[in-house]
This record gives sequence, C-alpha cells and structure tokens, in this order.
Amino acid sequence: VTAVDYLIKACKKYQIQLVHLSTDFIFDGEDGPYTEEDKANPVSYYGESKWAAEQLLMQSDIHYTILRTIIVYGIVNDMSRSNIV
Repeated sequence: VTAVDYLIKACKKYQIQLVHLSTDFIFDGEDGPYTEEDKANPVSYYGESKWAAEQLLMQSDIHYTILRTIIVYGIVNDMSRSNIV
C-alpha cells in the first residue's frame, strides 16, 4: 500500500497514468463472478492490502487503471480454472 502511495505521487508529479495489478482476492468468493461495482470483502491480509491500495487509487486525482487478475501463477487443485499463462 505504501508503494502504491509513492507511485500515485510520482504519477501526479509527472502527469502519467498508473496501471495497478490487483486481485480477485478483494472478494470473499461467496457470490461470483464479480463486477467492478460489487462490494469488496477481503478475507486475507493479501486481499485487504490490495483493496487498501485500490482505495488509495480511487481517491486520488490521477488517471489509473485497475486490473484484477485471477490465478496469476500455479494450479488450482480441482482444476476448475487455470492460471493466466
């Protein structure tokens, strides 16, 4: 979250857009698939920190894009979905 705060300040200073890689872990997984408008409910520290970083971006006055990825690396045990690779 602190790193994102530094990036926001740099982007503001140089008037550039920030592309932030976030995660679907900001949701609790109880009622997907999710949309941008769905309420976040992180259940882990990782999800909480990603959500806090997103909130900093949304409250900033810079241009930003938030990408919420799923399973960037690895394999899900039940093979219900694969990673982005």
